Amino acid sequence: MKSLYLTLLFLAVMPLLYAVEEDRIIKGRVTDGSMALPGAEVQVENSDRLAVTDEQGYYQIRAAVGDILSFSYTGFETRRIYVEDVTRIVNVDLLVEYKELGGITITGSQRKKSKNTKDDYYYDKEMLWTAFGYKDQRAFSGNVRFLYDDEMTSAALCVLDILRNQFPGVSIRGNCSSGGSVQIRGGGSISNNTPAIFDVDGQVFTETPVWINPNNIKRIAVLNNLNMTIPYGAAGNGGVIVINTNVSGVTPGMLNRPDPMRFNPQLYDGKVLQEEDLLNNAPEYLKTLHQSNSFAEAEATLESYKEVYKSYPYFYLDAMDYFLSNWENKEFATRLFSENVRFFETNPVLLKAAAYLYEKHGLSEEAKALYKKIYSLRTHYPQSYLDLAHSYHSTGETARAASLLLRLGALSQEGLIRTDSVEFDPFYERELLAFDELSEQVSLGPKLKKRLKKENEAYLGGKRIVLEWNDSEAEFAVQFVNPNKQVYEWEHSAAADRDLILNEQRYGWSSKDFFLDDTLNGNWLINVRYLGNRAATQSYLKATFYNDYGLATQSARSYVLTLRVKGAGQQLAQFGN
Repeated sequence: MKSLYLTLLFLAVMPLLYAVEEDRIIKGRVTDGSMALPGAEVQVENSDRLAVTDEQGYYQIRAAVGDILSFSYTGFETRRIYVEDVTRIVNVDLLVEYKELGGITITGSQRKKSKNTKDDYYYDKEMLWTAFGYKDQRAFSGNVRFLYDDEMTSAALCVLDILRNQFPGVSIRGNCSSGGSVQIRGGGSISNNTPAIFDVDGQVFTETPVWINPNNIKRIAVLNNLNMTIPYGAAGNGGVIVINTNVSGVTPGMLNRPDPMRFNPQLYDGKVLQEEDLLNNAPEYLKTLHQSNSFAEAEATLESYKEVYKSYPYFYLDAMDYFLSNWENKEFATRLFSENVRFFETNPVLLKAAAYLYEKHGLSEEAKALYKKIYSLRTHYPQSYLDLAHSYHSTGETARAASLLLRLGALSQEGLIRTDSVEFDPFYERELLAFDELSEQVSLGPKLKKRLKKENEAYLGGKRIVLEWNDSEAEFAVQFVNPNKQVYEWEHSAAADRDLILNEQRYGWSSKDFFLDDTLNGNWLINVRYLGNRAATQSYLKATFYNDYGLATQSARSYVLTLRVKGAGQQLAQFGN
C-alpha cells in the first residue's frame, strides 16, 4: 500500500519535476555596484551560449528554467544565478575579487578587512582553522556550535566520547576501539543518513579520527548549515566536524587573551524610517492615495492613475494594501485583484506577495486560494508545502495541514523532492514541532514528537522567529536589537554569502528561523534594511513570532512588511517579555 501511495505521489509530481521549459530571453545589466561593466561575460553554464555586455553594461541571453547563468569580469568575483520560472530580468552587481598576499588581505568592497586572520585565530575562540583557511564563525549565515577544552570530559578516550551527548541532534555510532561515525541529525533524519566528515587542523578525513589524543583538542565546532559545508562538496552533505588541536599552534594561555569581538561594541542608533518617511519614498500614486479624505476620493484617485500604471502589478498590490489598511474595504480590494489577476496567475512571486497582504489583513481564505495556486505552479518547491500547510491551519483545516507537511517529509525521504538535508531538514522538523503545539486536533504521534523534542530540547520554551520572503532574489539585512541595545545583524545577500541565494533557489525554499536569548528580560527590536532584488522591484517579508516554542503554551503572531526603500531600515516588530 505504501509503495502504491508513493508511486501515485511520484506520478503527481513528476511532470513538474522533469518538465522541460522552453528557452526565454533574459535581460539585465552588470555593474560594480555603481558603474557599468562593459565587456562582462554572461554564459549559460555547460553550454556554448555566451553574451557580452555592451558599453552601458546591458546584455541579453537565451536560457531555460534550471540553467545557471555565470557572470564574470576580470578582477571581479564570478557570480552564478539560477534561472527560475519567473526569471526574466537579472541585474547583477559584481564584487571585486580579493586575494591574500603575504598575510595581507586585498579587498575591493563590502569585505571584512583583517591584517592577519591567523593572529586573530590564536586568541579568538570563535575563529576556526579549516581546510579553506581561517574562518570567523560570525561570518556564517547559520549558527556554529562550539565545544572548548574546558568543557570536555576528562574521561574521554577519543573524539567520539567527547561528542557523545554534547550536541543536541548529534548521534554517535561505534566506539573508540573499533571506530564509529557521527550523524549530525541522528538515525531518524528525514532524508539524510550521510555521516559527518572531519576537518582536523585543515586536513579533511572521511573516517572518524579516533587516533587524536583528547588532551590535545582545544576546540570542536559542528557545521550543519549548507552555506558552511558547501565548500566541502558532496562529502560534506552530512555536515562537518571541525577539530582544532594544540598541534595546530594554539598554545596554553593564548585563548585566555581578551576577545575584542566577543562583546559587540555596536549599540542601536535608532535609525529606522518612520511611517512618514516610508510614505515620502513611496510611488506618487500611493502618496496621492494617502491624501484622500474619503473612500470615493481614493477610488477616483486610483482610477486617475490606472492608465499610466495599468501594466504594473505592484500598483495593484499597493492599492490592495491601501484600501484594506485605510478603508477596510475587503470587497473593493479583492475585486481589484480579481479584475487584474492576469498579471499574477502564472507568477508565483506576485501571487505570494498578494497572499502575504491578504494574511496581513486577516483574509485567510483568500490567501489560501493563492497558496493553492502557487503549490500547483511549484509542486517541486518544499516552500510551497510549508506555505499551504500553514494556510490550511489558519483556516481550521488542521488535518489537511498535517497531511501536507508529512507528505513533504515522505517525498523528501523517497528523493521525489530535492531538499537540502543539512539546512532544510532541521528547519522542517522545527516546523513540525511548532505545528503540533499550535493544533489541538492533530498530533504527530508520541514517538515522533518525543524524538523531535529531544533533538530540539535546547530551543523548547524559547522565542522563535521565522522569516519568509516572497521573492527568492530579495536581498535584505535583519537587525536584532536586544534589551541591552546591542545589535546583531543577519544579511541575506550574495555579497555576504556568494552562493546562498543560488542554493535556496535550487532547493526551492525561502525561510530562515532564529531563536532569541530569553535570558535577557525586556523587549527586542527587529528591523529590516532592504538591499533590493535583481528585477529592481519591491519585495515582501513575512515574520512569524513564537512564544514558548514547542510547548503546550506556544502562541504565534505574524507580521508582513513591504520592502521598497533600498538602504534604509524599517521596524518589523517588537518582541519580548
